[in-house]
Amino acid sequence: MATTHANAGIALAVDPQRTFRVQPRHPRIVASASAAADSKRSLESFPLPRLSAVRFDRLAASLAVFWSRRRRCLVVLLYLDLIRRDWVTFVPPQFCGPDDARWNTRFDGVEDPGRRPGAHLRLAGSLRCLPGVASKDVLAHVPPFDGLHITLDPLRSRPGATFIIRAQGEQSIVADSAVLTDCDYEGLLGVLLTNPYWLIDQL
Repeated sequence: MATTHANAGIALAVDPQRTFRVQPRHPRIVASASAAADSKRSLESFPLPRLSAVRFDRLAASLAVFWSRRRRCLVVLLYLDLIRRDWVTFVPPQFCGPDDARWNTRFDGVEDPGRRPGAHLRLAGSLRCLPGVASKDVLAHVPPFDGLHITLDPLRSRPGATFIIRAQGEQSIVADSAVLTDCDYEGLLGVLLTNPYWLIDQL
């Protein structure tokens, strides 16, 4: 049931100030009386938060390493926490092919509740490995739900990402500065230095 709530997703719209706003889709989070404020907050519209640049770089490095070692594509799904209004990531059950991946947002067969999205989350984007697809052609590969979608091409000499916003059925490529926080280079260095797999692949 929790995953069903999460899969309700969001509606993304542009307000008069040219800000992307998130409207969570129903059903309402089931909450106790003591959590009524959280339940109300979970239905309110809010600006689309930026994704942490350090978190993105860590995820992108993981996808790039997976590709370099296995020559297989991987998908990470992006969810919005309706209470904290921040991003949460899950790796769904999927078939990892050499050109793309197919995934299951129902998380069938995943029994551990910590490895599947809860009722307070909404599906709001994806990060996927998509080798050999030109930036101008990635729009044809965007999943059919509103949110932030990021593709990573591991075949580039320096793996490059394309950032796409899908809102009200329309999709457009945006600059990384529009959807990522400013990069914390000290934090990023710490991420890379504690990721031996990334370091080995750079040697």
